Amino acid sequence: MDPITVFAILENCYKYGEWIVVFCESCKHADQELADRARKVESVWIRMKEQAQFMERIEPVMKPELRYDFKESLKVLERKLSVANANIQAVQQHEIALGPGGKKKIFQFQRWARKGKFAWEKETLDEIITDLDDWRDRFDPTWYLTMLNANPKIDEELRKAGLQASHQAHHARSASRGVDSRDGSFPPSPTRTPPPSYSSETPSPRGLQRNLSWDVPTPLALAGGIREAVRPKDSTNASVFLAEREMETLSIPYSSAKLAKFPTSRSGMSMILVKVDISNGVSKADKTEDVRDLARRLKNANPYAFGLLKCTGAIKIFHRSPERREKWLTGIDIVFETPKNTDARQMHSLRELLVKANQAGEELTLTRRVQVAKELTQAVNYVHTFDFVHKNICPESVLVVDNDDALTSRRRRSTFLVGFECFRSSDGNTVMRSDTAWERNIYRHPSRQGFNVTEKYRMQHDIYSLGVCLFEIGLCESLLTFADVPGPLKPEFGPIIQEFLEWYTKTTGRELSNAYQFHTAGPKFKEFLIEYAKTRLPKKMGERYTQVVLSCLTCLDEGNDSFGDLAGDDDEYDDEEDGSTIGFRFIKQILTKLNEIKL
Repeated sequence: MDPITVFAILENCYKYGEWIVVFCESCKHADQELADRARKVESVWIRMKEQAQFMERIEPVMKPELRYDFKESLKVLERKLSVANANIQAVQQHEIALGPGGKKKIFQFQRWARKGKFAWEKETLDEIITDLDDWRDRFDPTWYLTMLNANPKIDEELRKAGLQASHQAHHARSASRGVDSRDGSFPPSPTRTPPPSYSSETPSPRGLQRNLSWDVPTPLALAGGIREAVRPKDSTNASVFLAEREMETLSIPYSSAKLAKFPTSRSGMSMILVKVDISNGVSKADKTEDVRDLARRLKNANPYAFGLLKCTGAIKIFHRSPERREKWLTGIDIVFETPKNTDARQMHSLRELLVKANQAGEELTLTRRVQVAKELTQAVNYVHTFDFVHKNICPESVLVVDNDDALTSRRRRSTFLVGFECFRSSDGNTVMRSDTAWERNIYRHPSRQGFNVTEKYRMQHDIYSLGVCLFEIGLCESLLTFADVPGPLKPEFGPIIQEFLEWYTKTTGRELSNAYQFHTAGPKFKEFLIEYAKTRLPKKMGERYTQVVLSCLTCLDEGNDSFGDLAGDDDEYDDEEDGSTIGFRFIKQILTKLNEIKL
């Protein structure tokens, strides 16, 4: 990358950004709605500037593809900021554009002019907020992916940034009290201005950050958390395992996760439990170590930034003999915090929403479907950024919060990925066996179905499973149905599976006599999904969404434009190098294309 070019782009970005901040300062004395927008723009710009400055410092050690993407992202930001400044200049000149001819009209009446000016300023700030949010959606995933680079330069710059942020926070607190932070005295001034008082209407800078970001820390803090999560394991770390305690639990319909709380708690269901079974064929020591590693990594997760719940630890589950003299480990409950400001009663599994769409006609709106698809895809991306594979992506593993705030705020995430029953570290040992449960196999790539699988598990297998989920979300139809009868839920073939069985018989001349043979038809089911997506999805979701689904479903095919060259034999696959490449391509070819869908 040409450093002069990058320097010039950054200088323009900083210049335009400061002009926008000056404009925002002038808006803070207007009506409350305008002032709130101005504060939001300032808050977002401060974060973006910190990210850009940090990337500028670590640019020499970045991988070539990430370095190039950084440059291209800066070009996009420069254009957006330039347009924003042009709009601001037009506002400041009291002009309104009329029609495509570009004609201008000067306000003539003062009162009407003031109202019109405020309305135009609000519209201008709304456009700036939308543009900056769009840029963050594009930039943030690669920003966090950069944190996987093991170069110590990144750690050093994060340390410096942390010290600088701490110093600035201390200075701001001192200034708010009217104290000179250099010597603890009041600043030398003939007439000392009283320190500003921040109310709920005009939050403090520190409070503003949280109010506007829904409890999301700064990007630098989140980046530091990812660095901490992917560090080599340290045997001196404190144990993640919690003492056994009695809990009250509540099942989440159609989900393996449960809501939980301690009996003495007054805060409602504040935890989510995901049980990891330890079967006879799995090493208890290996599974315990996997859980310990997952809990260590996800203690740094932020639900609103990553779509992954923060892990507070794990509880071992023992079966005891009647005499209670012996006990043996049968499972482990992984404990997650429910997202802040979330009512657990509004939490549903994605499967429940899809089943209701099938049975009761409660179809999700197009806006809701796109939102859930985007947020689920982001969560899968961050699973891989945290350097492990999920291995169980399906609608039962996805929790969706029924919250109006999620529809009115782009930054109010409502979709979270759980269900880590089968996870492992991306570089950990994989088990070359599966099962014949058809309701799970329909979300697995054909190479990972049946008792004797043919490929080691890798990130693309998660991407394939995501593709099946996006297929269901787009059509708003569950592949599974459930009989409305008392007792445990028993999955049955949904309408689309019924169509597949008819298609399978027609194209092969054979019948699947029972559900347990379903895994033998894995390649044909994948072929059916692809053809079904090509013919049915465009009418429901459009061409762009359809292409994303097809890219996911074919991600292990050699002819796939995005991932085909990484679909080689297991012996040729490098977890670290190929994993990083897959992560970058997933961001550019799947996540970015989904984010480009605007409604």
